[in-house]
Parts: sequence; structure tokens; C-alpha cells
Amino acid sequence: HSYNGARGIYWRADHPLLSNPRVRRALTLAIDRRELLRLLNLPEELPITDGVFTYRQFLRREWPEPLPYDPAQARKLLDAAGWADRDGDGVREKDGRPFRFTAFTATVRQGNGIPELAVYVQEFLRRVGVRMDVQVIEAALTWDRLKSGEFEALFMVVQSGVFAQNRDFGRENRIGYHNPEVFRIVDRLQAVADPGEQDRLYRRLTDIYRSDMQVTRLIPWSNEWFVHRRVRGMSTPFRAEPDTYMETLWVEE
Repeated sequence: HSYNGARGIYWRADHPLLSNPRVRRALTLAIDRRELLRLLNLPEELPITDGVFTYRQFLRREWPEPLPYDPAQARKLLDAAGWADRDGDGVREKDGRPFRFTAFTATVRQGNGIPELAVYVQEFLRRVGVRMDVQVIEAALTWDRLKSGEFEALFMVVQSGVFAQNRDFGRENRIGYHNPEVFRIVDRLQAVADPGEQDRLYRRLTDIYRSDMQVTRLIPWSNEWFVHRRVRGMSTPFRAEPDTYMETLWVEE
């Protein structure tokens, strides 16, 4: 498990279908993320989070709590936002427009589990009356889409580092996200060296992100390592990469 990333979905925050934070919250509540771990044969104890955290917070296990899987609440939020299946075709509509959009995802070879995620998420959203079409593109093009903002939804690795906060949600972001308080915090983060202050700023960002839900973090970014059983000193999620913690490992005779 990597502290700095999660496989997730960027929502185009100013898109007519997705501009309401409560709608984006509904889409998140509709997805069973623990089930996603099982479907991808990943350990069920991997921490699912909604928010960002520093490396210090990661080591202290100060992970932001995830929103629950609650499709009933998701339906209520969509109803309250005016989205209802009025013609009985299984897709909600509002003002004559169906709740249908396209999500880009990387190719299978380079997607590291993300294309499979997109298919499973598509089914979860279908159950609450939302139609998400999936379009597979080359991995390099997903970065182009993120940097240009040319997407409705985009499956990618969502990172927690300061650079990523500025790129994705700062003043010059291209996902259509606008929150002046976040802009101020991200500006401050780039000038702060004190770890305690960084932790405090990240906690505040988490509070805002959990309200705005401009990104849905699905499951942690993780890597697989195969190590001989005689090798000792490894643990998950903290010391699971042997090339990083080589000096702390030993071989049992």
C-alpha cells in the first residue's frame, strides 16, 4: 500500500451533470469499495480513505475515514437534486437530460487494475440509475486529459503530495474545481516546512474534500512483491517494499 496514491475517479467539477457536490457524494455512496477490493483479489484490510494525508499521518495510521457504501442514501441525494427515472428506462433524467456521461480509463496493460475498476463502478452506478459509459485510452493520454480538463470523469491514480494538490485542485487546475479556501491552503502548503503545520493543513483539506467530493478515491494504490519466506523484517502497509527497506531486512537461517 502506498501512502501517496489511490486508484480513483476525477469528476469534472463544473460539468452540468456533476457540478453539484451532493451529486458527486451520491456517486461515491453508490460504490461498494470493500467489494472492489475483493473483486480485484486485494487484501480486505487495506485502508480506504476519503481525503489526503501526509507521510507522518500515514505512519501514525491517521487515515481519513471513508464514506460508507449506502446506495439508499445515494438515491435520496439524487432524488433531492432533481434526478429521477421518469420514463422507466433505468436512467435518471432532469429537465429532459439523462444522467449519462463518459469516463476515460487507461489500457489494460498499463492501467494496473483501473480498467477493471471502471467496469465494476459502471455496474454500481447503474443500480442507482446513472449511466456511465467507459472509454479505454492509452495511459499517457489520461494525463493529457487531466492536464487539459477534457473529460467528464477520469479513472486515474489520485495522489496526496503537495505538488499533486496544486496541480489537481489549486488555482490553475483544469478539472473545473473552484474553492478559494483550498487555493489558499494549497498556496500555503508550498511554503510551509513545519511538519505539524503540514499535518494541520492536510486535515483541513480533507474536511473540504470530503464535502466537495471532486474526486472519489476507490482503493489504495498498491504493488505486489514476492519475497522468499526466509526474508524477515517486512510488514504491510508500512514496510512492504524490499528495495526501499533493504537495510532493515534479514534472512532467517
